[in-house]
Amino acid sequence: MHPPQDRPLIRGERDALLRHFEQCFPQAREVWITVAFVLDAGVVLIRPFLEDLLAGGGKLRFLTGDYFDVTDPRGLGG
Repeated sequence: MHPPQDRPLIRGERDALLRHFEQCFPQAREVWITVAFVLDAGVVLIRPFLEDLLAGGGKLRFLTGDYFDVTDPRGLGG
């Protein structure tokens, strides 16, 4: 499998993060995610990938900030 791009930074716009999850998560054993903020609507989209990773014994590191107070506390719930 080849990554969907050759750049290490996914910026959104025409390069949606969800597309990368769909391609990369099924083979992943360890995932590090770093984002400026978290929205509940976004977490709903990626939750199945995260749950499958963890259920299969994978490791997840998730680092987020609160850029301009945008982070939705519901998106941080377990």
